Amino acid sequence: MKFFKPSKQDFMPELTLYYDGECPICKQYTLFLKIKKTHRLFLKDARTSPELKNICQNNHININDGMVLLTENGGVLQGERALLYLQNLDNNTSWLYRVFISKPLVRWVYPILKGLRWLLLKILGKKTHIE
Repeated sequence: MKFFKPSKQDFMPELTLYYDGECPICKQYTLFLKIKKTHRLFLKDARTSPELKNICQNNHININDGMVLLTENGGVLQGERALLYLQNLDNNTSWLYRVFISKPLVRWVYPILKGLRWLLLKILGKKTHIE
């Protein structure tokens, strides 16, 4: 008889991040996150996740306004708030991390990143709007 031996990951808080899988900036950001030692992070492409529509409707948000994060306590954060939440959990020490840990700076930079996302998707011939 085999016994189930739980791993450390089985006891970690879970987060789910919905991001635009077609956006090069968004994809790079998900690779940059370094919270895997403290949380189980599920990355989901917002373009191919049917459950996201209900999450957005129930929380009166639009995925096109920014990434959506489901927190370990059932909270739903979007855009700059999601980014700040993730950065506070991150143990990354790079210069980019330091830029995004500053609340005033994130509020200023996030709209620029959204604009860059739109521009890059246009240049790449991709849809700029997630249905």
